[in-house]
Order: sequence, then C-alpha cells, then structure tokens
Amino acid sequence: MKLLEGKLKKQNENSLNDIKLDLISLITKITDYQQLQAIYTTVQLALENTTPSPQEMDKFHLGKINIRKAISKEQIFEEQGNQSITFKEVQTLMTDEPWEQSLEGLLATLD
Repeated sequence: MKLLEGKLKKQNENSLNDIKLDLISLITKITDYQQLQAIYTTVQLALENTTPSPQEMDKFHLGKINIRKAISKEQIFEEQGNQSITFKEVQTLMTDEPWEQSLEGLLATLD
C-alpha cells in the first residue's frame, strides 16, 4: 500500500513539474503585454487565495507570528503562565542553598 502511495505521489510530482514547465514555455511565447498582464494578475490572485500546507511551507515561515501592539507585560505573563520574582526573593532563596565552591574559587576560574 505504501509503495502504491509513493508511486502516486511521484506521478503527481512529475505531472506538477510538467505543468510548470509547460506554463513557462507558453508564457515565454506571449508577446502581447495586456495578455501577459492578465495572466500575471490571475496567477497572483490564485496564489493569494490559497494557503500552502505545512509541508510546502518553509520552516522559517512556520515560525513566524504576527506582532501584536499595545500589549502589556502583565498580559504576556498571564498568557505564558510566568510569574515575576524580585531580587529580594532570589536572595532569600539563595541564602538557604549551599555553595559547592567559594566565591573566590568561582572568580579564579574566570581568569
């Protein structure tokens, strides 16, 4: 069954490439500007009205999102489930944690 699906997919790809090549050949033969402009407009409209499948889309475009304006930090935190923490809270948390090395030892590793 998968072999048959693979063959059908390959045939569709071949016929798709054949159609593309035929279109290029036909379009390059057109000498009338208005005719060419009409074809161009038709193709542009057809492309705008179709959304490509995720397999056809470039991975870069899959990661794109619309930029929202006038959104607050609180709204973003609420959407993402994040909670802010103050320096005092971090300090309190860290005083209970044992250090594996002294501060001098950590600074020495930087040099």
